[in-house]
Amino acid sequence: MFAPHGEKELYKAVRSRDIAVMEAIARAQPDLALAASTLAGLLLVATDPARSRPLLASVFAAGTDPASDPFIRKYVAARFSLVVVEGVTVDLGVDRAAVGLALAELHQNAGDVAAAIAVVEQLEPTTYAALSLAELYSLAYRDSDVVALTNAVTNSDDTTALLCIFRAVALRDEGFFDGAREMFKEALKSKRRAPVIRHRALLERARCYEAEGKRALARKDLERIMAEDSSYDGLAAALAELATATEAPK
Repeated sequence: MFAPHGEKELYKAVRSRDIAVMEAIARAQPDLALAASTLAGLLLVATDPARSRPLLASVFAAGTDPASDPFIRKYVAARFSLVVVEGVTVDLGVDRAAVGLALAELHQNAGDVAAAIAVVEQLEPTTYAALSLAELYSLAYRDSDVVALTNAVTNSDDTTALLCIFRAVALRDEGFFDGAREMFKEALKSKRRAPVIRHRALLERARCYEAEGKRALARKDLERIMAEDSSYDGLAAALAELATATEAPK
């Protein structure tokens, strides 16, 4: 009842999810800009990335953790879900880590991998930040950085299973096939992992076997994927590529 007019206006906009009003408040009221931009940006991540990206970029560049903002501390207890890497969805609060991970995904989806890396490298180290960074380093062909980032990783959940896969792919691409196969084995040791993660491990291991000339083993991994999900992304192309190759001598 006794809150300033601007707070009341932003609170009403948040309750009704009126993004346009939040954006207007962010432009017109400096004391509420951080909160308004953060909330509008996070709400727009899935529905309007082009609008979300500059909002979250301005929040991240400010260097202030939104969790410490007076308006957010007083009125906001929301959480939101973000797909960090396919197969791993994280539940996040309204804080700097959430803004950074979401902004990195937006940069990545826009094709600016370097900007995405720069954001995640500034975040506090967490398993989810490591997973995001491993994927980004992989996309940037920074295999040695992936290996350094994933030292001593073991498969204890979906997130660490994916880290094992990224490490295995980096080792494979650097020509360390024995080490790569050991990490693929680690990634596949538990059948409790999400199917999309197990299938990714099998597909990437098949590519490892193919690079070694072990095409029969590569086909076996691809057929394991086909038995569970014949429409898995990349499977058809991998099978077609394998079909054109000559079986290596045993």
